[in-house]
Amino acid sequence: KDAIKRLEQTYPDDTDFKKLFADKVVKDSNVARYILRRINEYITNDEEYQTPELPKINLEHIFPKNPDSEWEKSISLADADSNELTFRIGNMTLLGKEYNRKSANKPFDKKKTEIYSKSTLKINSELTEYTKWTELEINTRQTKLADYAVKIWKVDF
Repeated sequence: KDAIKRLEQTYPDDTDFKKLFADKVVKDSNVARYILRRINEYITNDEEYQTPELPKINLEHIFPKNPDSEWEKSISLADADSNELTFRIGNMTLLGKEYNRKSANKPFDKKKTEIYSKSTLKINSELTEYTKWTELEINTRQTKLADYAVKIWKVDF
């Protein structure tokens, strides 16, 4: 009872959790893969389905770690810290066998049609709905992922 009481005092309510998650920057790729894997399993909503094991999944930074000039045109780096944008959970996704290292710096429209639309992971299907990839889209997606996260990691006392 004492432990539960202490947890109640430190565990954030749903509103605070969603806000913290929506602003989260994740630089540890194992943590990011774990979070995205759990979200993918949640949105797949099939008890039989298992996201491939972590070693078989690649972490994809949609806005790449080393953007080329074409990417720099699409995202105003003067308005945002590119390093922070790169490591936002909303800028990351998971890829399985469809991943190709050569595609890492491709523009968003090519990634969308050549990779995300062919992915077997449900977390990528909503990426095909975006027409561009800027700081606004990263924030929007991260807020959507926060809605899933609050349901996945909900603790009822």
